[in-house]
Amino acid sequence: MLQGQQVLLRAFKLEDFQRQCEFSNDVEYEVIGGGDPWEPVSVARVQAQFEERIRQGEAHFAIEADGQYIGSCGLFHFDQTAHTCELGIGIGDKAYWGVAMGATRCACCSIMPSDCAISIRSGWRCVA
Repeated sequence: MLQGQQVLLRAFKLEDFQRQCEFSNDVEYEVIGGGDPWEPVSVARVQAQFEERIRQGEAHFAIEADGQYIGSCGLFHFDQTAHTCELGIGIGDKAYWGVAMGATRCACCSIMPSDCAISIRSGWRCVA
């Protein structure tokens, strides 16, 4: 677990997949996130997608605020030559939209261990 001032980054729990499924089935959340066109998903599919990403070497964390799961973040597309990677963050709980979550997003960057094998500082740009 990685504790920041406003958020906790932790491993996923089984109950997080149900809540993530709710977020993933919210068209507004999915459109804001970009990526693939929206389509309805099941809890089983959300969990299978997560497990596949982990098998591919991605790192994913549940984002918890005020004791509840509010979204997720992940590191992916690692470039071992350039020592960079991409950071994806999705805050699905609309109660946390527009409430200094841009700063919280960048806080996710800042609470990562500084001794990571990838130089995350040079590879990330936070846009709130």
